[in-house]
Amino acid sequence: MKTNTSFIFLIFLFIFIRCSVKHKHEEYPRPQNSFSESFIHDPTNFSVDKAAANVNGAGKNYYPSGATKSEGNYNNGIPSGYWNFYYENGKQKKTGNINNGQYSGYWKFYYENGLLMAEGNFSNGVQTGYWKYYYINGYMESEGNYANGYKSGEWKYYDSNGRMYTRYGY
Repeated sequence: MKTNTSFIFLIFLFIFIRCSVKHKHEEYPRPQNSFSESFIHDPTNFSVDKAAANVNGAGKNYYPSGATKSEGNYNNGIPSGYWNFYYENGKQKKTGNINNGQYSGYWKFYYENGLLMAEGNFSNGVQTGYWKYYYINGYMESEGNYANGYKSGEWKYYDSNGRMYTRYGY
């Protein structure tokens, strides 16, 4: 009888412990104020320099100071092909392909200090596939996938020292 009581007690103890353990989605709250969110909603990250309708071939655009702002190819005044964009200090700002005036394929975005800000793919001007975002100190800020311009699946978020602090599913 004592063995049965001990066995029943162990079963109840196991059930109690099992029920009190937090589930994965409860352990990781939704991240607040992530850089990847502000990046998506900043239209200056996705601007292109258009030209007159009759412009074809290689072209450059300049800041009022005379520094190169962007360089790439035009097709009837619409940016097309590989493009480089620069900060006024001459450092790389962003680089990638443009197809019919829309971002396409793999792109890299940089901080004014020259370190990588974000990298990922576009399809017809919409973020798609795997993306990484970085803090201005070079450590990763977040990583995850996009589907049709929206975060999709599990995203990982890191503190400014590169340590993961949360995961969130979209």
